[in-house]
Amino acid sequence: MGIKNSTQRKKTLRVNYLQQIAKVFSQTEKQQHDSAACSFCSSCHPSIDELSESLTLSKMVRCLRDTKCSQLRLQLSSALFAISALSEQHRVLVAQSGALPCLVRILYCDDLKTCEMAAWALATIIKNSPRESDLVAAYGATLPLATLMCNPRAEIQRAALEVLQQLSLGSSYRIGLLLKNNILPNIRVVLFQPRSDPDVLIRTFILLCYIIQEGNRSQKLEVINADFLPALIDGLCRSEAHVKRVAADTIFELLSAALPFVPCSTKRIAHVLILLCDHLATEELWVLQIIYDVLVLLEKYAIDMRYVVRYCDGFKKLEEMQRSANKEISIVAIEIVELCNSNLI
Repeated sequence: MGIKNSTQRKKTLRVNYLQQIAKVFSQTEKQQHDSAACSFCSSCHPSIDELSESLTLSKMVRCLRDTKCSQLRLQLSSALFAISALSEQHRVLVAQSGALPCLVRILYCDDLKTCEMAAWALATIIKNSPRESDLVAAYGATLPLATLMCNPRAEIQRAALEVLQQLSLGSSYRIGLLLKNNILPNIRVVLFQPRSDPDVLIRTFILLCYIIQEGNRSQKLEVINADFLPALIDGLCRSEAHVKRVAADTIFELLSAALPFVPCSTKRIAHVLILLCDHLATEELWVLQIIYDVLVLLEKYAIDMRYVVRYCDGFKKLEEMQRSANKEISIVAIEIVELCNSNLI
């Protein structure tokens, strides 16, 4: 009984403390106190019941809506990010608190650090949630996010791309908004930035993949006509293996979308296959799998590019990998060699 009463007293104290913090959020002139309150909320792991009973979230959102202090906006965005990341129930509670339009509005502010934190908070709140994603798009997030992804600071780009990826999933309507707000020219800017951050490149490739996969026919054609293949080929030339892999996957998605509608340059496709074959020395399964998938895809549309693989320097390596101790590698290598040695179409 004593333990139970002690636990109840602790919970009551925490709720009372949160209620005191909630009062502080009504006094925006005491910004240092607000910042301390934000720090507490993001570090004490408040329960759903505690947040609900104390009305802290509603006070935080009201303060975020009304304040012009960039430091306070940063603190509040950080606290909302931390709380929404605690659990699915916390995420839903933050989403229902009215925070979304306030966070979207912050994306338009001049302080980049605050924009970055607001973007991370939005990405966490809308994760795997079509409803919240629709709301964020409707509140006008696509335009500032498309601008932020071109910022020269990689940390800003990552945060913006995280939200853009979420918005591009599962909705041709949201993809339409992204296209309307110049997402394709901005993707091009990022892909051709000198010395682009590898993580930013990967996130941009993934965003492009999602737009191709989720877009309707006219949206796919818009991506195809934007001619991203040269930029993706540049990605295959990067030194980072993980960048090469995502670039290769994106190339396959682009070819899969393009071939039913428009002719593709066989010269460029040959270049892609040669670069992939050059990477066979690493003996990574994904390299073999993408080569096989591309050859099969091309064969489906009566485009025979097997000779490129058959007569490249990497073909001997392919023949060796047929005897690999790794069974998966051996199987795919055998399939590629048999495909390249079979009769012409």
